[in-house]
Amino acid sequence: MDMSVKHFTINLEHDIDEHYQYQPGEILRGSIQLSLSSPTLLRTIMISVLGEGRVCWEDNQQQNQASEIYMDASKLIMDMKNTEPLSLNAGPHNFPFDYQLPNNLPSSFIGKYGNVTYVLKAIISGDRVGETNITSEPFLIVRPLPLSAALLKPTNITHHKKAWKGCTFGKISMDVTIKKTGLVPGEDILIDADITNRSPKVIYAIQASLLMNSTYHAQKKSISFLQMVNKRRDNYEMGYCEGRKWRNVRLAVPPYIPESNLDYCDLIEVEYSFQFKLELADNTEMRVDTPITIGMKPQGLEVPENAQEREKAQLRNARWMRNTDRNALGSDDFSHEDEILSELNHKTNSWHVGGAEITQVERKMVNPLFDQNDDSEQNKDEEIMEVSRL
Repeated sequence: MDMSVKHFTINLEHDIDEHYQYQPGEILRGSIQLSLSSPTLLRTIMISVLGEGRVCWEDNQQQNQASEIYMDASKLIMDMKNTEPLSLNAGPHNFPFDYQLPNNLPSSFIGKYGNVTYVLKAIISGDRVGETNITSEPFLIVRPLPLSAALLKPTNITHHKKAWKGCTFGKISMDVTIKKTGLVPGEDILIDADITNRSPKVIYAIQASLLMNSTYHAQKKSISFLQMVNKRRDNYEMGYCEGRKWRNVRLAVPPYIPESNLDYCDLIEVEYSFQFKLELADNTEMRVDTPITIGMKPQGLEVPENAQEREKAQLRNARWMRNTDRNALGSDDFSHEDEILSELNHKTNSWHVGGAEITQVERKMVNPLFDQNDDSEQNKDEEIMEVSRL
């Protein structure tokens, strides 16, 4: 497009109301924002949405890769191909759209060997050949996963180890309790722990960690990657007959991580665990682990729940054509849409570039997928890390 296009973006409703993510089945609402510096002739405005998963890694110089599509649809918002082009005046223009997200979408995920990403792309075509502008907007999907009552109960883990130094030996003990093993993003794991050292070995540090193990599948092969999501560290040295006590120590669950399992994704599995370890003077360690479930609690988002709302959703998506359906029909009726899609794909390297970033944020989360009124959030007891008497 010529220099008359000053601004061309896709704005999503949840970027404005600070919910930031969408859940499967929700209505994806937004608008194409176009600002022109002078009058311009337009032929078409098209928007497409794509959700896909991809995995790839090398094993013994052989590349393993796989992909799957969760949604792939497009809509002509304006089509003046067979008529006179539309003349738009200089200034801002707004083209709203909405799309009913499918119910079987996995959560967004970015990992070592693969990802699940979602992106909207828009293209505007002018009156002359080659006059096109393309813009894209990635967005996050967070899938609800209710937590069972069993996951909201305290879990206790203990470990004892005999240690020698020369002719002297003794025992190191740890007793760790976490208030619950089911949590939602943005919540804290609350930790109580008692460590006693009746051995001649020195304990150099204590560390509590939230770990994520992701497993990737392709071509009948699998590979796993273990990473630390967050940690709390207590660099306190404990010698013979010394102890350490933790009370209400908080280990934060980052606000932007996917739920356990990553349901509806056949390429990637996600598991979490809590680890508590002691680092000893001889470069050995003593540790305990227990599984953690990360869930999501759907609250208040616009998801159709009855027959009438579902019928409205079907009508809403009636003008969106799934690209697989277009290919199956093979009709000349879609030749113009295919031409635009071909141009869009030609001008962009791939659909999965620029995935929505999954990072921590400083401010308080307001996403209704997250339970802001959980009991642990109300627990304001002071954190304690102190020496204990034996």
